[in-house]
Amino acid sequence: RRVELAFEGHRFWDVRRWKDLDDTADIYGVKVVKNGDDFEYTKFLLESRTITDNLYFYPIANTERFKNPNLGQNPGW
Repeated sequence: RRVELAFEGHRFWDVRRWKDLDDTADIYGVKVVKNGDDFEYTKFLLESRTITDNLYFYPIANTERFKNPNLGQNPGW
């Protein structure tokens, strides 16, 4: 699925749905250097993100909470 739907924006939603954000917290980049006819690829850490539990759920809109006072907010929001 990752290869088939590459660059279509589905991976982000799949990772959230599967609750695998912790596995994707480190973002890597690739430095490409051309040496004559050969290429040298070097992987480097671009960014390390902090993952919290509230990222798995959206906040409930205040307009919806005003309509139903018994409705609580999702944790972390």
